[in-house]
Amino acid sequence: MKADALDLEVFWRRLSGIADEVAAALVRTSFSMIVRDAHDYSCAICDPCGDMLVQASHGNPSHIGALHSTLKNVLRVYPGASLRPGDVLVTNDPW
Repeated sequence: MKADALDLEVFWRRLSGIADEVAAALVRTSFSMIVRDAHDYSCAICDPCGDMLVQASHGNPSHIGALHSTLKNVLRVYPGASLRPGDVLVTNDPW
């Protein structure tokens, strides 16, 4: 099936909406005032190769710059094929 402009727009808005819902859940459940008040976080949806598809509307876009290399390094240790539904990978290592 070939996607037309309308299909792509609907798909894009759905992905963007999901990223925004993830960001909203992060803010709601955060114990950090930095996250809640300063929106010092980033949320993105990436493909299995680690390439970003969409980022949340709110948050700090400067984090997104580090996301690509960080995710590539994480996927080198934990390949996407080894992950199962419910697996969560978290990193906060600035180096």
